[in-house]
Amino acid sequence: MATRLAILATAKAIRRLLADASSKSDFPTAQIKIVQAEDIAGANLQFEGISIFLYHITTNQTYRNNPARVPPTGKRTHPSLPLDLHFMLTPWSSSPDNQLNLLGWAISVLNDSPIIPAGYLNYDFPGKKVFRPDETVELIFNPITAQEIAGLWENLHQVRIMPSVTYIVRGVQIESGEEIDEGKLDQIRIMDIS
Repeated sequence: MATRLAILATAKAIRRLLADASSKSDFPTAQIKIVQAEDIAGANLQFEGISIFLYHITTNQTYRNNPARVPPTGKRTHPSLPLDLHFMLTPWSSSPDNQLNLLGWAISVLNDSPIIPAGYLNYDFPGKKVFRPDETVELIFNPITAQEIAGLWENLHQVRIMPSVTYIVRGVQIESGEEIDEGKLDQIRIMDIS
């Protein structure tokens, strides 16, 4: 189970996948940026590269009813919170040809990496184990409808819609450190047989 840094670590892992691949591609100088809504809404981003925008988080219903955990301390903790992270990747360039080429390249890189291992997920956090060594997350291409993408850009106060792709990252389970108070165990039972 991952720590509370899991969401940030996941975004940085996607950035690292793309950044590592860019050095061996037609886009060695492409910038890969994690952005927030204000970056997109405030003005057009002026760079050559890919933006990574976390636009939605949901609970993963398949794993929603996880049982309580028993860590090495022996005290039960609340179940982990399984999340699906919804990311939008957008290519930015002054040239429409480069923009579409960047988009195709990013899709290809992420298609080749559908499982992100703990090494990538923990890379930007030396000395901290955000994800356990045996943990992975799943990166799934998740196209949304034209209406949904238009609504997303409209909410970002953009006049124009940029070509973008959306992905879901599954398997992000944030652990709880909160112990469950189970009360005292009965040690003596008195039975009255009359």
